[in-house]
Amino acid sequence: MTSYDDADLQEAGYALGVTELVTQRAVQARSAGIDGLILSPLELVPIRALVGPDMLLVTPGVRPAGADAGDQKAHHDAGPGRARGGGSSGGGRPITRSPDPRSAAERIVAEIAGATPRP
Repeated sequence: MTSYDDADLQEAGYALGVTELVTQRAVQARSAGIDGLILSPLELVPIRALVGPDMLLVTPGVRPAGADAGDQKAHHDAGPGRARGGGSSGGGRPITRSPDPRSAAERIVAEIAGATPRP
């Protein structure tokens, strides 16, 4: 749902906004025994608090500073360092879609190195 915003959900017939729907789906996933979720870095902190430390939370659309947002409507300014500090277990789209994956990975690692450690 990281490529959706509240207007997209409303157009699709949902009565809930992104935050409410993501929270509802996280509770359902945890109850069903799902091992992980894919979500926006903006949702990491509240969802990590909700599901606990053992569930994998992956943020594949996180972009390093200065990168194009692509299809990510929930991108804002939450880069890899902030995502890792917020509890992300991983990401990768900016690496896998880069013409120079090694350089992209090195930039992300450098950005993460400057982040506050995960609680």
